[in-house]
Amino acid sequence: ISKHSADTAEAVVDAGAVMILNQLVGHHDAYLKRQVCQCLSNIAKHSQGLAETVVGAELFPKILYRLKDMDESVRRLSAGVIK
Repeated sequence: ISKHSADTAEAVVDAGAVMILNQLVGHHDAYLKRQVCQCLSNIAKHSQGLAETVVGAELFPKILYRLKDMDESVRRLSAGVIK
């Protein structure tokens, strides 16, 4: 949902999803980590303000650890969040 427009991404942020996603970044399930990273990346891409919200959610260094994840897709998607 957060990839469609800045308005929907803002609604996702307003619902408190970033804090929940932040907690799930370190989950053991690779599929879940891929979805979390994709969602965070989609939120951050819409505007500087939304990107700052993602960064301000104390996502670092947790997202940096995903760059060494066993799953290649998790590594790629976590790099997209950092970008």
